[in-house]
Amino acid sequence: MKTSKKSLLIVLFLGMALLLGIRQINSVNVSLPNKPQPSITPQVLDNGWYRFADIEAGYSLDYPPNYARVEYGKDKGEKYNHVYVEFFGREEYHSQSMIIWIEPNPNKLSVEEFLTAWYSKQTKQTSQPSFSKAEMGEFFSVGTNPAIRTKLIVNAIPTSYLYHVIFVVGDKAFITGPAYGMMSASAVTPEAEKLFSQIFATFTFIP
Repeated sequence: MKTSKKSLLIVLFLGMALLLGIRQINSVNVSLPNKPQPSITPQVLDNGWYRFADIEAGYSLDYPPNYARVEYGKDKGEKYNHVYVEFFGREEYHSQSMIIWIEPNPNKLSVEEFLTAWYSKQTKQTSQPSFSKAEMGEFFSVGTNPAIRTKLIVNAIPTSYLYHVIFVVGDKAFITGPAYGMMSASAVTPEAEKLFSQIFATFTFIP
């Protein structure tokens, strides 16, 4: 009798654990963005690299087709395409990428103001913190536009970033950075960071 009750409790416990596991998997799947679509036929450059252009968002970038491919798409509520540049071709590039997304900036905030507001939004803080420039990160320029390389937010499950690069162009704010999939990697590799820098250096605005 005692053995039967013990067996029943074990079965009930395993059943509850299975149901909780299924609920957890479903909750993770719901939070994932829609799978982006492969990019349109890119322009082939003289050096063998490909050029991806987003006319609507107003920019282009170049990438080596033997080490990267571009996909893009819009999730619900997004005005512009988010772009996923997957790095591949070498074992260490597995789950390494750069991601570009654009958020509307209707009030034309400066890059410092946008970073503060974006930080509050991402961390769900009710009030905006007051960061010094040193706390924000490293300042530089993308074209003639001020930019920040920041490590204020690097973990964004299921993807994490080595850092973010943020710059504002009129009523648009660009956010990008070298990223890795947390399910199959533990960090951005030096090779992937170098490839990100090479690709980002080709970023050009389209009038």
